Formats: sequence, structure tokens, C-alpha cells
Amino acid sequence: MDVVDLGSMISRPQKHNKVYGLDNPQLQLAVLQKNLPAAHLIWQEYVKNYSTSIIALRRFIWSFTRLGDLQSAYKTLQQMVSLAISGNISITRTDYGKLYSTRVDIPVPSNKGIGLATLDLKGKNKLDSCKSTELDGLNGEEHSLLMKVLRWSFNDIIHGCAKQKNYMLARQLMLQMENLGLQPSCHTYNGIIKAVISHGSFGDALGVLKKMQQKNLKPNDSTLATLSITCSKALQLDLAEALLNQISECLYPHPYNALLASCDELNQPERAVRVFAKMKQKKVLPDIRTFELLFSLFGVVNAPYEESNILSQVDAFKRINAIEKDMATNGIWHSHLSIKNLLRALGEEGMIRELIQYLHVAENLFIYRNPSLGTRIYNIVLHYLVEAKESDMAIAIFKKMKLCGCNPDSETYNIMIDCCTIGKSYRSACLLISMMIRNGFCPGICTYTAFIKILLQDENFDEVMNLLKQVILDGIQPDVLLFNTVLKEACYKVIYFS
Repeated sequence: MDVVDLGSMISRPQKHNKVYGLDNPQLQLAVLQKNLPAAHLIWQEYVKNYSTSIIALRRFIWSFTRLGDLQSAYKTLQQMVSLAISGNISITRTDYGKLYSTRVDIPVPSNKGIGLATLDLKGKNKLDSCKSTELDGLNGEEHSLLMKVLRWSFNDIIHGCAKQKNYMLARQLMLQMENLGLQPSCHTYNGIIKAVISHGSFGDALGVLKKMQQKNLKPNDSTLATLSITCSKALQLDLAEALLNQISECLYPHPYNALLASCDELNQPERAVRVFAKMKQKKVLPDIRTFELLFSLFGVVNAPYEESNILSQVDAFKRINAIEKDMATNGIWHSHLSIKNLLRALGEEGMIRELIQYLHVAENLFIYRNPSLGTRIYNIVLHYLVEAKESDMAIAIFKKMKLCGCNPDSETYNIMIDCCTIGKSYRSACLLISMMIRNGFCPGICTYTAFIKILLQDENFDEVMNLLKQVILDGIQPDVLLFNTVLKEACYKVIYFS
């Protein structure tokens, strides 16, 4: 892999490019401080007072790329290519194998100045001519060293393009490398793949990967991880898993999390078990996102396909305990999302007692410290309490929610209006709708559906018809659930609407 050894370049003999070359401490400091204007000043001084060299240009290209100035890095690269084609190379290596410029830099004003002539890169024939005459005409040692430095510089900018999502420039550089006869290295392809992915070209990235495989080049772990994440997002789970299995060492859980998220989206818990097992086998430390997904994937046993029962509830609670134990082992606390996923899992399994227990945990962790985080949590609990027809408990939680300083939203009001259908409380539903409107929330289709349920329970069909007309007048599109609610009750009463 052609990765530049900056340390070796900096440590060469001091008599070469001592002031403005690779040993320039001001340029190093500018990069460390992320000071692009300072780097440009150093560059201007260099081209003003010194004749350029391949090694010095190499350092400036690296610096501009690290500072995010791809345009300057690209222009400097073209000067390097021009210099290489002119035969003005002066590169050799020390006894220790470190590269340096053999030219002694004596401050002599450059006749070309900043406007150093560069190649016309748009002319493919001209580039092919340069490749066949000048570059191939060098002696073996000089040619080899030049190609290394050129490839390093191209690779730097290509990887910079990947970071800045500049796919077009990366593609242009790749074509120029081919025209110059520079064989792309594994490092080059890694940069190209990441640049292609940043452009959103999933198919093109796989095409580059195939080209690498044809040349017996293996992507590095970082590239495989990036590709796997892209495949996961595209819901190509087989390919994502295959790429993930090729990674020899992964320091971060992000690619595993991406695949787990896709397993959750497509409801493939069996695959998720394999992925998590592979993650533990490779000793990849999970983060809170991992556990958020695990609660979503494995917290529910039967739902939504079957009704929960005692066996499924016992199994679900064992899974939840195992996940929490793993969290404690890794020193990870619940996040807002993980506790919400846990509450949903308990609610889906109808485990009301445990649902209330973990609500208290959520209150202590989040709600009492920051009431604004409580609304979504309380909504989840209220939803499952109403679903379980625990109306008294839901009313108590709703009152507590308001006392804690959590502001109910439209979803909260809709849930509580639906709760009124359990006790057939028309008056309470009217009060809730009044509160809802006062707090700036407009009734939606869910609100009307819940309210119509209560009217149907009172057999107030005239008011139901008036309310259906009001729904249409308010510009709200009735849904299937609304009509099913009316038709179901009408069927019981043997009433037909024309």
C-alpha cells in the first residue's frame, strides 16, 4: 500500500530544501493548527524565492489536502506532473531508504513565479504522448521513485475528495493516473470507492470493488466497513454481511450497527443474532446504538404476529435482562432511545407491571432532570396502558405527566381521548378536545376516530353523521379505520347508510 511516510520525509539531511521544503517547521505548524492562510503564505514565498522540486511540491500537496483546500492541492499536483515530464526530478534515497531532493535550494527568484506552466489536462492525446516519451524515458531508479511520489500525491487528493464528497475530481484524477501510466495502488482504489460512495453511486462502488478483485487487490478494513454500511442502508443485507465478514479488524461498531438496523427494519432477527455473535467473536466493543437496536430486535417475542402469553413474556424478560447485563459489563447506561425501545418491547408483550417499573427508571434517568424528554416516553406508556384497557392507570400517569412539567402533545391527547372509550366517558373526551385546542393542537383523523367510537357507544348516530361531515369540511381525509369503526357498530345495530 502506497502510504506516505511523512516522518521519513521530514527527517532527511538538513542541507536539502532546508527552508521551504519538507523540513519547514512553519508549514508543519500551519497544518497542525489548521491554518490554511498561513500555508498559502508559505507557498507564495516558496515559489517566489526558490525553484520548485518534486519533493517540496509533494509536501505542499499533502498540506493543502490535509487543510481541505483541494483546489490548491490539485493545481500543485499539476505543477508536479509538469516538472516530472520536463525531466527535472532530482530524487534519490538515503542509505536508510528515505527520499530526498538532490537539489540544494539556494534562494534565487524563480523566473516562472507563481504562474508555473502546467499541463493541459483536457487533452488526452497530449497526456498519452507525455506518458510514452518523458516518463518512460527515465532510468529505472529515478522512474520508480518518481512514480512513488506521484502516486502518493494523487492518492492524497483522491482521499481528500472522499472526505469532501467530491466524486468528479476523484474520477478526473483517476483518469489522469491512467493517462500518465501510474498504476493505481490498493490505497488509490480505497480512496476511489469512498469517493464514489460519498456521491451515492452504490453500483459504481461495487464496480470499483470488482476491478480491485480482478487485480488481486484487497480493500482495507476501513473501505470494507464503508461498503458494508452502504449496502446495509440500501437493504442489500446478504452483500453487507459478506463484506462485514471479510473485515479482519474493526475498531468501531458502526458497520455492525448499520446491519443490525437493517435487520430491524426488515424484521430479520435470525440474521441479527449472527451479526451480533460475529461482533462479539471479533471483540468489537458495542456502543449505546448497538443496545438500542438489540432492545428493538429482541425485546419482543410474539408480537406482532401472535398474542403474547406467559411463555413469551418470560422469554422476553430473559432477553431484556441479558441485554441490560451486557450493557453493564460494557459500562453503558440507557439512552433516551434505548429506554423507549425497551418500553415498547414490554408494552408489545403486555407486561404492564414491568412497563411501569421501567417508566420509573426513565423518570429518574431523564424526565425529572429534563421534562422535555418525557413526552415521548409517557406517550409510549399511555398507549400500551390504553391498549391493555388499564384506563385508571392511564389517567393517573397522565396526571403525573402534567405535574412533572411534561407538556402533552397531539399524540398524548389522542391516546387519552381513545382512553375515554374504555369508560364510555363522553364528557371527559369533550374536555380533552377542549384542552387540546387551547394548547394549539388541531384535531386530526385519530381524534375524530376516537371521538366517534364514544358517540357510537352512546348510539348517537345522528351526531356521528354530523361529525363525519365536519371531518370533510375541515379538509381532513377520512381513513379506512374511521369508516370501519362506524360500519362495525352500524352492523351490530342493523343500520345501513345510503
